[in-house]
Amino acid sequence: TLRDSVENHDAYDAMALAQRLEKHDLVFFRQIAAQIYRKNKRWDKSIALSKQDKLFKDAIETAAMSGKSEVVEELLRYFVDIGSRECYVGMLYACYDLIPLHTVMEISWR
Repeated sequence: TLRDSVENHDAYDAMALAQRLEKHDLVFFRQIAAQIYRKNKRWDKSIALSKQDKLFKDAIETAAMSGKSEVVEELLRYFVDIGSRECYVGMLYACYDLIPLHTVMEISWR
């Protein structure tokens, strides 16, 4: 499948393919575009695509893979803003080592 090829091979122009796929009508292809961005460490672009399609599990995984507190905190605040408690808890579980305690206390108070 295309997903397997993207994961296992790198003899292609990844950014050009991702840009074409992110404009596709089918969610499956946009998900592959987000995966390509994640593979190339374009965390913000990958998370934005996942949020657009409401693929929150992919967004959480990407934030955790990034290893960056800023990326994690931004997504955490997004979940609070949209009122998704399940995703908020998922973020706390998946990214516990990247979220400072004071941030969790401040956001949880809301």
